[in-house]
Amino acid sequence: MRTWLLAGMLGCLGGCAGASGAVRAAPAPTAGDGAAFAAWESRWLEDLGATDPRLALRLPVRPAAEALERVAVEAVVQGDKDLVVFGGAIDPFSFTARRRRLRALRDELGRVPDDGLLASRDEKALLTRLLDGEDLRLASEDASPELASERVRAIVATWGHPASPREVDEREHEVEHGLHAVLESAAAGKLQGPRATELEDALDPLERLAPSEGYPDATRLITALRVELGKLHPQATASSAPPPLAARLDVYLGFRQDARALRARLEQEEVALRSEAKARLAGMPEQAVTQALAAAAVHVDAESSCATPRGPSPVRSMRPPPERALVCEALRLVAGADLPLDRVVATVAVHDDVAIALWAIEVDGGTTDLDAARAAHPLMASVSSDRQDRLVRDALVSPARAIAAGLACALLDAGGADARRERASRWLAFGDAPLDAVADYLGRVGQ
Repeated sequence: MRTWLLAGMLGCLGGCAGASGAVRAAPAPTAGDGAAFAAWESRWLEDLGATDPRLALRLPVRPAAEALERVAVEAVVQGDKDLVVFGGAIDPFSFTARRRRLRALRDELGRVPDDGLLASRDEKALLTRLLDGEDLRLASEDASPELASERVRAIVATWGHPASPREVDEREHEVEHGLHAVLESAAAGKLQGPRATELEDALDPLERLAPSEGYPDATRLITALRVELGKLHPQATASSAPPPLAARLDVYLGFRQDARALRARLEQEEVALRSEAKARLAGMPEQAVTQALAAAAVHVDAESSCATPRGPSPVRSMRPPPERALVCEALRLVAGADLPLDRVVATVAVHDDVAIALWAIEVDGGTTDLDAARAAHPLMASVSSDRQDRLVRDALVSPARAIAAGLACALLDAGGADARRERASRWLAFGDAPLDAVADYLGRVGQ
């Protein structure tokens, strides 16, 4: 165990933590006491955010320094061999501490009553599903070299701007802690084919954040990893696999139909959107068509931040998890399509999101020819060939992420194309949630 702690942290061991790793006790809400439940939930989410810095970034309000410090001290007391603490918080690769914290938070959630209100019961259900997603993420990152690029993205997401030599040293150790096992997996041949190429894609932004002149240790590890990736045969088959796609779609999206039904639903949506886009483009001058297709390319497979919705739901005010990160851009684009050109751009972009979702289904189903997957479901926007290469590799490594965007587009059209903009606006107001919860909400408010 290596720890880099804030000055004086260990001095609060007696008052900040116990050997059990239990979360803070809080008064239980009573029946009908919505204010008490809301206060409990805010504190619970703060403890969750202190468990993983990526979760902290997703919260509408970041955890206080006291919460980060207390959680880190609890982990130190436990003496986990894989623990690293820097900047007063545990890092994403301290899997034992993360697992213990998630278990303790689930236990507390199970003990706290919902105060008898429907809104609180719904909120507790979403909190449970939030924990389900983080449990699956932890197990995947801990066990599967196939998700090595997710480790790289975790480092990039939590990098920050080191303001002192000590913080630089902490970042160096975080890279080593997160990527040493990835290097071993690559050297053992456990990362192959397009997955290895996608990992190289993910390393690019990390190298920009950690230039060789400032981060020599991190640079040596990244260079060694690139050397090992360069030795791998580009068409080789990987020796292990991440969790089944069905499990990820169930946990992160609430989608429980089989692969055949999923494909059929998205293919039907692809055909309808392509027909609509072609009809809209047919009446436009050639220059306007070129402009529209170029504008649409910017929004294909793109991430953006949704505005925090108004309302009493802290969990729906969180930024979405990576698996639903592409949904916001589609919603914002469709909801804001006021002018005819905007509607053309939105239609083309959401069509391409659906096509990329079908790429993900193709490659997850065993298609090894990524070019064939692209040809079966061509994009309409002016997306360069190089970017399409990267998009299909992303769809291979993170299929749930691509499929979420496609299913979101299909969900927007569930009330007909004419209701698409209104449903997108309602969804934005509702906030982030698994797609089945959103579908239930849109169905209820549409009646």
